[in-house]
Amino acid sequence: MPEAAEELEHAWQWYAARNPMAAERFADEVARALEIIAEAPGRWMLAGHDTRRMPLHRFPFKVVYRWHPGDAVVKIVAIAHGKRRDGYWRER
Repeated sequence: MPEAAEELEHAWQWYAARNPMAAERFADEVARALEIIAEAPGRWMLAGHDTRRMPLHRFPFKVVYRWHPGDAVVKIVAIAHGKRRDGYWRER
């Protein structure tokens, strides 16, 4: 979703302005999270607003997505910072 892509870009730019190596590690961790979600989208339990959430290990973010058994598509709803109000993405 465009909003999730914008959040990812904004977070990457924030890290890049402070530490280019951290920005690279952040991008790598998000990419790996997306691969893991694609391989096994049912791995994380349902949370509020019909979403599932995979936390990143080294960064205070989670990948918020929607997927239901039988669906061929995983919809990335947000790349959410842990300090943001939970559910801000519900209208996406």
